[in-house]
Amino acid sequence: MQQTRSRTIVVAGVVVALLGAVMVFAYARSVTGRIGGEATVPAFVATRDIPAGTSWEGAVASMTQRSVPTTLKPASAVTSSTQMTGRKSVRAISKGEVVTTAQFGGVKSAPGAGLEIPPGHNAVTMSISPPQGVVHYVQKGDLVNIFVTLKQGEGTLTKLLLSNVQVLANQPASQAASSEGVVGGGGEVILTLALTPDQAEKVIFSKENGSLYFGLVRPGDAPASTGGRTAQNVLN
Repeated sequence: MQQTRSRTIVVAGVVVALLGAVMVFAYARSVTGRIGGEATVPAFVATRDIPAGTSWEGAVASMTQRSVPTTLKPASAVTSSTQMTGRKSVRAISKGEVVTTAQFGGVKSAPGAGLEIPPGHNAVTMSISPPQGVVHYVQKGDLVNIFVTLKQGEGTLTKLLLSNVQVLANQPASQAASSEGVVGGGGEVILTLALTPDQAEKVIFSKENGSLYFGLVRPGDAPASTGGRTAQNVLN
């Protein structure tokens, strides 16, 4: 009788232990994805300061994916390590910040926002007619190809002048703009570009002595090069 009673106590103890383990597991499952009881979601966070003008490819090494409280994750938070390939940071990003598409030119900047000029570059602004300036589609942080048409001797040459040039703004900071980034002066598109002094010489000379056309670069595309077109080879 005593032996049977002992076995019953042992079995009951095992059952209680198992129930306790199940409850602990269930509790752990319930708090997974929470910090301090608040639900969390994955986001990319800067592990050290990222200067303005840093390419996405160069910035990836300075960020990591972490769990952050849902209430602290911006709607424009980056969700993939390749999401902003080909773009550059339009402002400095501090260590600990959640990385967003806006920091890499993913959204249109507000009129009057300050320029973030990459080191070694100048901000060069010019007005372009809507078709040549890709109308209102060019956004702050986008990359553009610049094509020039110039007279050469007795003929005319059209050629890719510069590739993957960063756009700093699509209207001057001191001028009010429409919601589409097309401002007064006959509806011209105002573009501010990040150019090295050498590049600025080429663009200014080309605009003053020929005509420019802009092409909006698909995110992730590498810089391009061409041989140029004349009346002799345009149909080749």
